[in-house]
Amino acid sequence: MDIVEYNPANSIRHPWELVRFEFVLRLIRRYNKSNGKILILDMGCGDCFFALSLLTQKIPATIIGIDPAYNPEDLVKKRQEITHPDFHLFSKTEDAQHLLKGPVDFVLLLDVIEHIPDDISFLKELTAYDFIDAHTRFVVTVPAYQSLFTSHDEFLLHYRRYSNRSLKKNLRSAGLEPVETGYFFFILLPIRVLQKWKEKLSGKPRKNYGSGGWEHGKFLTGIVKGILLTDITITRFFKKTGINFPGLSNYTVCRKPVS
Repeated sequence: MDIVEYNPANSIRHPWELVRFEFVLRLIRRYNKSNGKILILDMGCGDCFFALSLLTQKIPATIIGIDPAYNPEDLVKKRQEITHPDFHLFSKTEDAQHLLKGPVDFVLLLDVIEHIPDDISFLKELTAYDFIDAHTRFVVTVPAYQSLFTSHDEFLLHYRRYSNRSLKKNLRSAGLEPVETGYFFFILLPIRVLQKWKEKLSGKPRKNYGSGGWEHGKFLTGIVKGILLTDITITRFFKKTGINFPGLSNYTVCRKPVS
């Protein structure tokens, strides 16, 4: 969850966030070729929910979280809240260099690059670090379709949304080669289309709370989560047969080309 969305008073996570975690977890398991402990760099880690959830799974890992949104005081406070020995939080990549002595297995950019004015330059700088090599897999998720840009994107401080084509184009411009690309959250797409048209016709932005504004109980959360999990399972099945569904989010797994 982005820091701008974080609501410490809300203990129930948005189903979208829970299912995105499951989706990315499946990607990590699919592309993890190591039998030992892996090193993960979680760029733009937000409130650290994803990284800490990942450490509860049966994937032995050291995770380094980086998020420039943390000021020094917030960073100290957050570190005091997190007691897991395999998670390390920093506000700058340079501060984590002592932990990045070997190649990173995975770089997570989960709904991050849409927040960056020049996403290509950012990716170029990231891939230039010594701890990134052809072995490293980047897992990237972003919001889909610029035509669906609304006040909700403005609230979340997004600069853009992506299509599969534009995402792959920007990644290649940054020196990365996509290995797998697609969409997910097909079932949420018509809902956002309706929201876009409602906002356009009314001329008024809707109230935006982000995923931190989810205030429904465990029962409804479980139902919506189940629907979204079914959605990604079905669309993944069809993708294997060559039928690609659109979705509200894009994803890609990419790497530096082998030199």
